[in-house]
Amino acid sequence: MKPKVLFVLESYLPNAAGGTERYVDQLIRLIDKACFEPEVLISSSDPKQSDYSYEGLRVQVFHVPCREKLKRLNGLKPPSGMADFKQKIKETEPDLVHFHSFGRAVNSFHLQWVKQQGIKTVFTSHLGGFFCVKGDFRLFDRGLCDGRVSVQRCMHCLLISRGLSAPKAKGLASVLARMPQPLYHLLPPQFHIVQNRLNEFERVRKYADSVIAIAPWIEKAFAINGMEKNLELVLQGIKDPGSREAPAKQPGNDMLKCLFVGRMNPSKGFHLLAEAAEQLDSRRFRLDIYTMQSGDEAYYHRYKAWANKRKNIGWFEQVPNAELMKRMPSYDLLILPSISNEMAPLVILEAYANKVPVLGSSYPAVADMIEHKRTGLHFESNNAMDLTRKLQQLSENPGPIAAWSMNTKKVRSFDELANDMETIYSALINENSHTC
Repeated sequence: MKPKVLFVLESYLPNAAGGTERYVDQLIRLIDKACFEPEVLISSSDPKQSDYSYEGLRVQVFHVPCREKLKRLNGLKPPSGMADFKQKIKETEPDLVHFHSFGRAVNSFHLQWVKQQGIKTVFTSHLGGFFCVKGDFRLFDRGLCDGRVSVQRCMHCLLISRGLSAPKAKGLASVLARMPQPLYHLLPPQFHIVQNRLNEFERVRKYADSVIAIAPWIEKAFAINGMEKNLELVLQGIKDPGSREAPAKQPGNDMLKCLFVGRMNPSKGFHLLAEAAEQLDSRRFRLDIYTMQSGDEAYYHRYKAWANKRKNIGWFEQVPNAELMKRMPSYDLLILPSISNEMAPLVILEAYANKVPVLGSSYPAVADMIEHKRTGLHFESNNAMDLTRKLQQLSENPGPIAAWSMNTKKVRSFDELANDMETIYSALINENSHTC
């Protein structure tokens, strides 16, 4: 009997099609079905949502409430829906459970319970918020953070972002860090947000048989927070990396053709790009937007209306990835202005596969994948003025783009990634005497 691998995440295709969902779906399609039987378990706040099948894959659903209490959101109690989750695990009887990111509905309490049932566990984080409570990795709203989490430093940083002056934020954070635990537990739940991260780290250390980092900067962040045990670096890949036969970019002097790919959500930083585009000569700058609505409806409608008023801006929704890959070689530059909650953006690898260089923010997940002035260019995260300067320079002098295009790296295939994960799954499952 083939060992069963259960992939646990908060949402799945076709209702959600973000980077995490795409990653998990490709992994499931490519792992050896002769060796493993994959299934998916997701959460839903819709009481009418039942288990379903997606392209031949069984997707089970456990239910959570539409709203969660602050004590549960901040880790003082396990999340609601645990009873339904436990029942699904008992019915499925997996040999291994692979958790993909933690959030409101799925977190380290689930990981702990599964491990205590004697089931092998794997954890992959796909969101920067796992390390940074603000999600933007900007330490004290000034420079970039190394991802090290401590109550004093992180509360100091968080309080500054909430409007407190630096001296007051530092003083309050210092008091919180020294406060005895019995007294600390009496504070409102919001004050436990950083301690909750530390508790999550401790459960991952204790209950994850394997911890997967999908990029070098994530590997460093795991290690600096004491999770180097069982840590594996399994680099991102894409489904079809191509043959590298696409010609290098030779941008003309008349028009710089750029594209933005991502959800229309403030975390993706599109507002910075829109502000920059307003300052550029529309006769020399073309921007095509490949996007979908995600969460913030007002943000989405604002920028859709903004794009539709401009002749040099194109707006495309729900374009299949295969079609996007066909179009990508026609562009000179990918612009990625993300300000939070990225880990290892697949779109950068897709651009490199088509020899398209990248202008990206200095947010760690983006900057880690761009060699500055070699495969693209960095601009200061969350700084529209710096982005504007960089785009103006390239619009007036696009020459460096050709060299950056030639320097783009050969991209790893998702088949290679799947092979690495198969090896990890097999090693863990074989400890329980299963063989492929």
